[in-house]
Amino acid sequence: MNLNTGYFVGSLILGIPWFAVYLLRKDLRKELLFSSFAILPFAFIAPFFIPEYWNPSYLFGFIPGFRIGIEDLLFSFFVGGIASVLFEFIENKKEVKLKKLKFVRHYHFWPFVLGLTGIFLLEILFPSNTMFNLIYGALLTTVYVICFRKDLLTQALASGILFSILYLSFFAYLITCIPSTLPKFIRTAI
Repeated sequence: MNLNTGYFVGSLILGIPWFAVYLLRKDLRKELLFSSFAILPFAFIAPFFIPEYWNPSYLFGFIPGFRIGIEDLLFSFFVGGIASVLFEFIENKKEVKLKKLKFVRHYHFWPFVLGLTGIFLLEILFPSNTMFNLIYGALLTTVYVICFRKDLLTQALASGILFSILYLSFFAYLITCIPSTLPKFIRTAI
């Protein structure tokens, strides 16, 4: 595959499960769309991963004024939505929202504040480990939520495993089609 088209095509491939969920599960559409748009701004942190984590080529170049490509936006949008509903889609369930909990009514923004603060502090302490900083920040957020919603532990673990499979499949595609986009430390490990 052409070096310049690989990331774009891969991002479009992620759109297949996204659209499958959208078309097949009307009950998950609101959550899918909300999560997709909520994660979309994270595309703007893509420059922090280059070349430390990977080195993509952009089909259309950078969006003027930003150091991101349309591929980063597509990737963030599709991954954000898929990650939020993958477990519910596969298990054919809809998570029950517990609106009577004080945590849900008054403190629903704290997990995000905690996660973003954790990522920010880790980025200050370990600026060359951006991907790991994001992973640890997300893990911190997950642990915080599980402390209040112990009923979500199984779903959180299953969602993490399912999303990891999807994410690793995406990188397996990249390794197979355009290995030069991956950082040197990964290419040498393969």
